[in-house]
Order: sequence, then structure tokens, then C-alpha cells
Amino acid sequence: MNHSLVVDFSEINEIEDFYKKLQDAHLLPEHFGSNLDALNDVITGDIALPFYLSFINMSVEQLVEFKALIELLKEINQDMKAFSFAYFLKFPL
Repeated sequence: MNHSLVVDFSEINEIEDFYKKLQDAHLLPEHFGSNLDALNDVITGDIALPFYLSFINMSVEQLVEFKALIELLKEINQDMKAFSFAYFLKFPL
């Protein structure tokens, strides 16, 4: 069974909003540490695989603000065949 989550970044203002989306999707354990190291541990050890994570409607500003998160997920994507990650910018109207 494939598992996936699409995170709409038009609803994300800060990293805590992102973690809340993951908690709402029941991907984070109660003891989650709310940091990138803890997120790495969850993805590489706790979530059901295969898993596809995508970010949609990202702004250019969010690419800068969430650079460390994106880089972490890209690294995990390269290291784990069963984890896929992609992000997509929103187009201005």
C-alpha cells in the first residue's frame, strides 16, 4: 500500500504549521521533538513505506524560509528508495 501526503503551503506560515499538518495526518508520534533531526528520525524509522510527500503552492519566500526542511527531505529522498519528495511553486494570478 502506498501512503502519501500533500501539504498545501498556502496554509503554512511557519515550521510549526508544517509540523501541525503532519500531526493532523497522524504521521508524528506524541513524543515528536519538533525539529529537523526528529523529523529525519520519523521519516527514516517510523512512517509506513513507501511514502510520497509533496508540497504544493509554495512561494519563493517559502523556498528560502523552509530551505533546511527542503534540503533534508531531498537528502532522504536520495537515500531511501521507498520515500519520495517533491515541491511545487504556486503561480501568481
